[in-house]
Amino acid sequence: MTQVKAEDLHKLFSDMREGKIKTRTGTPYKSTGDYVKVLKTFWHWYQKTMKKKGKILEDITEDLDARGEKPKFVYFTKEDCERIIDKASHDLKPILVLAFDSGARVTELVNVRVSDFSNDFKELMIREETSKTFGRRIKLMLCSEQIKEYVMKLGIKPDDYLCKKNPPMINKELRNLGEKTLTPEQIEFKNLTLYDFRHSSACFWLLRYKSESALKYRFGWKKSDMIHYYTEFLGMKDTINEEDMYADITKTELEKEISSLKNGVKNQDERIRKMENQNEKLTAMNMILYDAFVKGVAGNENEAQSELRNVAKKMITAGRFVYSTRKKANPSAA
Repeated sequence: MTQVKAEDLHKLFSDMREGKIKTRTGTPYKSTGDYVKVLKTFWHWYQKTMKKKGKILEDITEDLDARGEKPKFVYFTKEDCERIIDKASHDLKPILVLAFDSGARVTELVNVRVSDFSNDFKELMIREETSKTFGRRIKLMLCSEQIKEYVMKLGIKPDDYLCKKNPPMINKELRNLGEKTLTPEQIEFKNLTLYDFRHSSACFWLLRYKSESALKYRFGWKKSDMIHYYTEFLGMKDTINEEDMYADITKTELEKEISSLKNGVKNQDERIRKMENQNEKLTAMNMILYDAFVKGVAGNENEAQSELRNVAKKMITAGRFVYSTRKKANPSAA
């Protein structure tokens, strides 16, 4: 050990982190940083011991990264979740769909009572005393009908817990479900557990929430760095596609076209209103003309001529009739 070089240590711990060097059970190391800390402690003790003997040693552990690795998660999509739930036992189905929809912590999930649901099972109250951070009321967008049907069918009472199994029992079943429904790459680092539903739920809702503060509220996070903690590895991928680009690029043009169409409809409505007003006026004039005609036939010639003159004046004012001052050859005919 005293002959080892800094380069050797860097390669050793790099291979441990990358999974090139595995544990005795053939799995990757999950806490390489802990091994680095142990080595640093030993080497610093060794430096002090040799210094007392008059020999100065280089600190070959100075540049080693002692930070702990982030835990690996089993990431799955909504479609993967549906396949898992489809093969799950009857009493586990509502728990899993609620776990994915709500994104609740395991301790929060197993402490949910039927009375915590409201608005016809469309909202869930995570009580303060069961939460690691703070209580909150969240909307259930995926599982309300399934939870309602499960509760009604079994006749579960308001004060009863929804979950009838403890987490170890659930995780034992999930391990088998993960092997049956997920790819080897998805379960390469660990077995599927109930806690993985919270991580995959965070990835699912991150793409749908417009507000970061709203997402933090749903998952009971106080700090924004938890969003990155849950989504920066094993699962999140670039979901942009050509259709999204098309929508962004043409948004301004579409808004202009919509505005132009709205203005065109407005102008058309205005023209229709004017035509309706003109038609109403013409209809009224036609009625007067008809009355004058009837009176003329009945012998009330003077009264008929008077009404005709009034109609002519209105038509001239409206631009419907051009008045001529030229005298006619036959006055009686005119």
